[in-house]
Amino acid sequence: MADGYTPNQTEINLNPYIGNIDGELMWQHDNFIATCGNTELSGPSVLVGECEKRAQQWVQAEINLDDHISNINGILTYQ
Repeated sequence: MADGYTPNQTEINLNPYIGNIDGELMWQHDNFIATCGNTELSGPSVLVGECEKRAQQWVQAEINLDDHISNINGILTYQ
């Protein structure tokens, strides 16, 4: 880039930190991938998807990644 700054590509696996609790994405749980699908970012920091409830119905769910995901020296980190 013209200013001498070159962004690094980084990634983070969210599955160890986010779980599906009866159709709601929640921090400090894990394995949301097992019962959620069609996940994507909505804007720069909101993860949205469809998650299964205990009653086996699928509902829209979201979680704000800014609550616990930070950029620490170019590395996405759970805090």
